[in-house]
Amino acid sequence: MFEEQIQWLAGYFDQYQKEIQGQLHGFVLPRGGRPVQLLHSCRSLSKKAVRSLVKVDAHGIDVPGELPRFGNMLCNLFFRLTVVINRRLGIVEPEYQSLSYNLKPPSGK
Repeated sequence: MFEEQIQWLAGYFDQYQKEIQGQLHGFVLPRGGRPVQLLHSCRSLSKKAVRSLVKVDAHGIDVPGELPRFGNMLCNLFFRLTVVINRRLGIVEPEYQSLSYNLKPPSGK
């Protein structure tokens, strides 16, 4: 159903992924101008749509597999676009240091 559109998105994803390859090493805090803010909002809404589709499917209503794939591809593409736009403008998002991941023992112990 959506396979052509998914492949179209995948082509753009690959193109932008190559442009930023090696530049991301974990989570980043969103930064940037209005276009980047809007893309982050689109990304968030795409995630919500995918989560909703999973819930609908879990309640016994059949959801075609292409729909969550399409939503996930949009989500991933929107994120790559934010990084590409920021890099082209010289904006580097600060890395987010999660307290939940990569915990190191306190020094001296």
